[in-house]
Amino acid sequence: MSLLERGIELILRGFMDEMEPTIDQMQKGLEGAAKELGPAIDQLIALFDDVRNYEAPERLPNGDIIIRRRPDAPPPAPLPGGPVPDENGQIEL
Repeated sequence: MSLLERGIELILRGFMDEMEPTIDQMQKGLEGAAKELGPAIDQLIALFDDVRNYEAPERLPNGDIIIRRRPDAPPPAPLPGGPVPDENGQIEL
């Protein structure tokens, strides 16, 4: 191994040794977030049949975010345990 390669290896090893505690802390934070957000993400995935059937999200002035279904998209599947829309996509109340 050349002297230059050995020097680069030492620098990278030192960098990794310095960063290891921070990387471990980040990993623990991401694991905690995944556990906390997992159920909500699963529910969101169940509502979206195919992301390509939706337009880009739109943020309203009051902070609400709307994700509209594209007009040319096929009708969505019925919600589990919810009312079933008719052939026009309407739900009788």
